[in-house]
Amino acid sequence: MKLNQDLQQAKNDYNGLRAELDNAIAVKHHLENNSNELTERLCRAEEALLASQSKQNELRRNFEEMKKEKNLLCCQSDEKTQKIHQLEEALKIAQHLLKETQKDAEEMKNKSLSQKIELEAQEAELQHLKSNNKLLQDSVQELQLENGTLKDINKALEEEKVDLLETNISFSYSLIRHFILKLLRAKIFICVLFNI
Repeated sequence: MKLNQDLQQAKNDYNGLRAELDNAIAVKHHLENNSNELTERLCRAEEALLASQSKQNELRRNFEEMKKEKNLLCCQSDEKTQKIHQLEEALKIAQHLLKETQKDAEEMKNKSLSQKIELEAQEAELQHLKSNNKLLQDSVQELQLENGTLKDINKALEEEKVDLLETNISFSYSLIRHFILKLLRAKIFICVLFNI
């Protein structure tokens, strides 16, 4: 009787232990499953962390590159600003020079206009002088022609004078001969008259 009780007790204990073992095995399986899941999650988390770190590193590199680009752009912007200031100063100088050049050009234009008017007046005076010179040349030619004519006339007069002089001389000689002949005749007449 006692053996049966012990046996029953042993069975009960066995069943209890078996149940506990099954429960422990179930818990073990559950824990193993949880461990595998946690391991997978941990792996995924590590991968995600690595990816995040890689992404972070990439973002850091991008940030550094962007920072460098920003610094470069700032330098370029400063250079551009400086160049703009220089160009503005150059533009002011160029505008000033342009105004001075326009002023000089206007003065030269007015001076050129005045010189043009003076030149036209000088050309008109030159044309007038040329016309007067032409008139003087024509007058000189006329005077030369008249002088030639006067020379011809003078030569003709000289020739005529010589002819007249020769004629006068010849006439004078004739008168003298005639007068001498008259005197001789008168002398002869007186001598005959007075028997001289």
